[in-house]
Amino acid sequence: MSNPLVAGQTSIQVFGEDKIIGGPYPIPLDISGRFVPTIEIEHSRIHESAAFTYSLKAIVLKNTNLDFLIVVNTGKHPHFRDYTFSSTSVPCDIFLYENTVTLNNGILQEILNNNRNSSNTCDINLYLKPIITDIGKQIHYDIISEYKSIGGNVKTIPVEWILQPIEKYLLRLTNNSLKIAIVAVNLFFVNID
Repeated sequence: MSNPLVAGQTSIQVFGEDKIIGGPYPIPLDISGRFVPTIEIEHSRIHESAAFTYSLKAIVLKNTNLDFLIVVNTGKHPHFRDYTFSSTSVPCDIFLYENTVTLNNGILQEILNNNRNSSNTCDINLYLKPIITDIGKQIHYDIISEYKSIGGNVKTIPVEWILQPIEKYLLRLTNNSLKIAIVAVNLFFVNID
């Protein structure tokens, strides 16, 4: 909850401590002129043109992989904020590996800025169907199980990974079911400098 401000006030109580307001940068107030508006960090990243989404619908044959290569650009530390995989067939395994070695990075994919008024680009390149020579070290595992939810078989992970600069990561979905799976993939990345 925001604290009310009084005209000419130079500090505000936040968790029992005085915080200086004003200074060379004006603090925006809400329409009543009494409160400092706030929004969630994730939402602010969209406004700052630093939030990015990738979406794909794919067909994954039984006992095969859907591979994505995440390549981090020089000097950057993007956050792999979360993912959602949904599948018409289960079970499916989800792996994240780092230090992946490739013979070919694969097909470059377009990652969209969530702020559609911005031309900023994501601090990573994402590739589909890389040719892998060494998967690297597994740093994450998850599964889309037999559990049925209203929206189908869905796995959303709220874990956040801060990716290393000049590094390759393999994100792999393995269809372990006995039939073809139609898979929806949604990835969310945030640029943080």
